[in-house]
Amino acid sequence: MQSILTDIHYAQVKVAMESLPADSANTHLVSYYQHVFRLHHVTAQQFLDSFDYYTQHPDQMDDVYQNMINDLNKNINTNQTKMTNTK
Repeated sequence: MQSILTDIHYAQVKVAMESLPADSANTHLVSYYQHVFRLHHVTAQQFLDSFDYYTQHPDQMDDVYQNMINDLNKNINTNQTKMTNTK
């Protein structure tokens, strides 16, 4: 679930940064979501069922998001180190 949510949030940010009209943004977002689901070998319904489960268990959802934050911070730190070492 964590990796799917991470990719979905990346898709949302990408669409937001494109500054598209709402209808075009929604079309792009649906396309990105479909790509994410294919990438992770899940259907939209499987994702929604899982998401519903986590929204009914907020302590577990908090754990998922905390792990996402930790992983994103590790990636940021790794990338910053790489950039510093290439200078």
